[in-house]
This record gives sequence, structure tokens and C-alpha cells, in this order.
Amino acid sequence: MKSPDGKISIDERIYREIEQIVSHSELFDSVEDYVNAVLRELLAGADNSVPKDDPQLRERLRDLGYL
Repeated sequence: MKSPDGKISIDERIYREIEQIVSHSELFDSVEDYVNAVLRELLAGADNSVPKDDPQLRERLRDLGYL
């Protein structure tokens, strides 16, 4: 589901795990900073990980809002 304000929801257990990581990190000031960094890293390699010639995969990703 898309959120018009750019916010997303994540599982509470995952949020708590990230909070623990952030509390011991000098690199991240918040859960939001950590999640943004992880997503940027994943997206940087995304072009190479999606086969361009797989129409079913591309359709599924489009249906999910990723393309």
C-alpha cells in the first residue's frame, strides 16, 4: 500500500531490532537514518538484480509498485 506522505510501516519486532543497532552505532542517529541508508544501498544494486527479460517478474514488481 502506498503512503502519500512517504512514510512506511514496518514490523514492530524489526523496528526494535533496528533501535538496538542504532543505539550502539556512531553512524546512525535514528531508525529512519538506518533504514534510509539500507534502502539506498539496496536500490543502488537493484538495476543489476532484476532481469530485464523476465516479463512475469517485471509485471509482479509493477503490481507491487516497485516499477
